[in-house]
Amino acid sequence: MLSGAAPAIKTESPKFLSYRVKPIKNNALLINSNVNLLLKLGKNEPSFNQFKTDQNGYIYLNNLSNDEPLEVSVLSIQTPIKTPMPVISSLL
Repeated sequence: MLSGAAPAIKTESPKFLSYRVKPIKNNALLINSNVNLLLKLGKNEPSFNQFKTDQNGYIYLNNLSNDEPLEVSVLSIQTPIKTPMPVISSLL
């Protein structure tokens, strides 16, 4: 048994949703690759966004707050685009 005060357990639930996307091409992960996501929220027009996968081949969509279904389509690109594009700014 513990003597004295026990430490308080504090867990904070996230207020927003986060997703981890795992793009695959020809049964292989796309590691450190540029990919394009087409994001469509409800009946709105789709938005086109460029992401770079991490060393594990994942893309992270963090802190999303929406009341309508979100459709995500992934397109791989062969040559990287050097100008960064806004990332899901229209959805927040």
